Amino acid sequence: MEPNSLVKKTPNPFGDKGRIENPSRFFEQKKLLNEVFGELEKGTSLSLIGGDKTGKSSLLYHVSKKEPHFIYLDMQKVHDEGDFFKTLFRH
Repeated sequence: MEPNSLVKKTPNPFGDKGRIENPSRFFEQKKLLNEVFGELEKGTSLSLIGGDKTGKSSLLYHVSKKEPHFIYLDMQKVHDEGDFFKTLFRH
């Protein structure tokens, strides 16, 4: 028997491309989501700043799923004002 044949293979969570939409793959972020909503309830403005692939889009996506008053717009598909309004009105 090969040594690796007993090892259960699981998908690498760090191989995800783009935003993570599946809540089961959005690891350990409930605390961060609660902090974001706590600040928003106080009327605080927030900015998300970070490098590529640090989870900014994933966080915003999950904020929009938790609170129906927020919508998530994928701005990577928006190149001009017309694209913006088409994307906005799809929601």
